[in-house]
Amino acid sequence: MRMVKVFLILCICSLNLLLSNAAWALLSITTEGNVTLVGVTLDGTDKGTTGSLDTITAENDAADGWHIIVSSTDFTKTGDVSKTISATGFDISSVPTVTTISGDDVNKPTAYQGCLAGAGLKLLSAEPGDGIGMYEVTPELSLAVPAETYAGTYTATITETIAMGP
Repeated sequence: MRMVKVFLILCICSLNLLLSNAAWALLSITTEGNVTLVGVTLDGTDKGTTGSLDTITAENDAADGWHIIVSSTDFTKTGDVSKTISATGFDISSVPTVTTISGDDVNKPTAYQGCLAGAGLKLLSAEPGDGIGMYEVTPELSLAVPAETYAGTYTATITETIAMGP
């Protein structure tokens, strides 16, 4: 049995979204960089790999509540897009710790874990009146790599969206 490595790279676009209402409220999210998951040695059995997203910083100065959705495309093999690893096995593997940079440290947004496929995961959510300030999270990732995966480099795109309302 021949063992080969699979390299997994996530492409993450920097996103800074500024929304304003009549009171000129600030709602923004920033993150940047690429994430590389730990390489996998294929041997005909199911495997898994891990990594972490770059730190996500969210800032809000309105009392309307807000949330961040994180989603991912399937992983596609460089040079052969017919070879994929499904995002249904791509997760934020544990509830990330929310760190308060400034603002309300008592009524922080709530963080969640789960799958990034399809519509994605509500990573952070703040009820109206909560989550006023600047907060950071650094989510841990896990990816299931099926036994039938072909060797090569695979990429996926993660999208992070912030919006008003819990």
